[in-house]
Amino acid sequence: MDTIKILIADDHKLYREGIKSLLEDEENIDISIEVSSGVEVLEKLKKQPVDIILMDIDMPDMNGIEATRAVKELYPETRILILSMYDNLEFILDVLKAGASGYLLKSTESLDLVSAIKALALGSCYYSEKVSNKLCEYLNQINVNAFSDDKAAVAQPVLTQQANLTKRELEILQLIGKEYTNQEIADELFISTNTVFTHRKNLMKKLNVRNMAGLIRYASKYGII
Repeated sequence: MDTIKILIADDHKLYREGIKSLLEDEENIDISIEVSSGVEVLEKLKKQPVDIILMDIDMPDMNGIEATRAVKELYPETRILILSMYDNLEFILDVLKAGASGYLLKSTESLDLVSAIKALALGSCYYSEKVSNKLCEYLNQINVNAFSDDKAAVAQPVLTQQANLTKRELEILQLIGKEYTNQEIADELFISTNTVFTHRKNLMKKLNVRNMAGLIRYASKYGII
């Protein structure tokens, strides 16, 4: 592996010194630059490119999120590893959206830091265990919500072809499957209860079922509830 050129961006000199001491004996890792603000990051990169930036979030003049965004716009090949005391999901998501490739908590072990640097140098991402857990929980929740929202869209081609259901009928079937009342369906879709009743009758006819239980079973069969 070629030498990995590192820039440390943190407004606490003692912390920068600590990072340098952790990495000084590592082969192929060179601490080329150290700065105390996001503005300095951009100034230094104009003169001397680096492979990886170890970026704090809470810095004066330009914080780590803003600096990350600016660096990725100007130097897209530069990889950014966030080193922060914050494990707040909002901060984690903000820097990842800005273009960071990794996120370590400042309490991390030196071995994790070295592993993270090498992973980023190879084009991978790296996160602290606690950060990874937060991201997994967030993504799982997103997937659950997206799956719920997209069920009708996924089922629509099948039901449209097999039962000649309209998009509105499919929406109502999904809500029936969730045990919404006629009034609740009307409120959700901004239509009258009479319109809901008419659609429900049409659904029973098209799907060849006799009651609400039959509609719920049908909705469950096609995975839209």
